[in-house]
Formats: sequence, structure tokens, C-alpha cells
Amino acid sequence: MSNLADTGVGANSLSIITVVLNYNAGAYLAAYLKALITQSHENFCVIIADNGSTDNSFADVQATTSDA
Repeated sequence: MSNLADTGVGANSLSIITVVLNYNAGAYLAAYLKALITQSHENFCVIIADNGSTDNSFADVQATTSDA
């Protein structure tokens, strides 16, 4: 996982930051992330906080985005 400093994106250049809390919701998480990624606004950051999921949620995120 990375933080904003690691992304090269300054917090001042972002207009939307979305925080997603997850616990065993991998079945829904991939569709949610695809919807966020394909929307028209380009200046955004998604932070996913996982609370010890056992359903491979993190693997689903990695398969959906290259920045996980």
C-alpha cells in the first residue's frame, strides 16, 4: 500500500478523496472501484482501509487497479 506522498500526487492537486472501509466485501469492491475509475472526473484518490478481510479482498483490488 502507498500513501499520498508515495504517489507523487500532492494533496493540493486532488479535488476528491474517497475512503472505502472494507471487511469481506470483495465481491462488491471490484465493481465499486471500476465505477470510480471509469467516471469522468480525473483528479481523485481512493484510499481503501481493510479490516483483516479473509475473502481475498486485497487480491480483488490488485486485479482491478495497478496502483494497489
